[in-house]
Amino acid sequence: MKKTTVAAPGIVKIHPQNVPNSHSIFIGLAGDATYTQASSSGGWQTVDRPKHVAATQWFDRPVWSLALTGIMSSDISTYHSATFNSDTKTSIESDCILLESWIDKVRGTIEPPVFRLEGPIPGRQHYWVIYSLEFDEALRDPVSGYRYQQGVKLTFYEYQPPFGSKFNNIGQSHVENYSYNTETGNQSIKMYQIGAGDTLRSIANRFHLGSDGVSNLKTLNGIRDSRNIVVGQTIMIPYTR
Repeated sequence: MKKTTVAAPGIVKIHPQNVPNSHSIFIGLAGDATYTQASSSGGWQTVDRPKHVAATQWFDRPVWSLALTGIMSSDISTYHSATFNSDTKTSIESDCILLESWIDKVRGTIEPPVFRLEGPIPGRQHYWVIYSLEFDEALRDPVSGYRYQQGVKLTFYEYQPPFGSKFNNIGQSHVENYSYNTETGNQSIKMYQIGAGDTLRSIANRFHLGSDGVSNLKTLNGIRDSRNIVVGQTIMIPYTR
């Protein structure tokens, strides 16, 4: 059995925080990861104002993104011990399937899979969610066809927990409510987490939204079907101060 001693390459460990029956995946970096803000939205913004309202207002900041290109291989995790068996060609199909499953919500919840990343990556330590995944070239066993090496491109977004999220203790959440001016007066938004037994009608009645309350809630939150709401979902509630 051939043993080779190597210097440990740049390896990123993707460690799930809220995914049951899951394990970490290791990615060998091919070049440096890119750390940048995902968009220009958020931060301090200029707003229309009456005399006694500040001219700038905080609308949260853009999330950070981290993009990396690398290789998944059965050998990668053994690099931590500085030796590996270069003759072994173990299937990584299960890890590829697991990684792909992480772009969907955690089963039985409306929470995204949340991760810690360990390794030579730039920027501050954040909790992350997978924004995009691309499988690149692969090396396959010529007999079985399974992959034993897979190129991968990943983009992570900093996790910003929604209201009512069990991860509200992770990082900084969005501002609790914000205000904006309309022609009919100062209109504000409150956030509400849907509970057991709630309907749009009961919510509209609770917040005294009037006869058009359900329609306004659907429009504001992009809800097509009033029945298509779930416990734990966070919606915006309009009100006039």
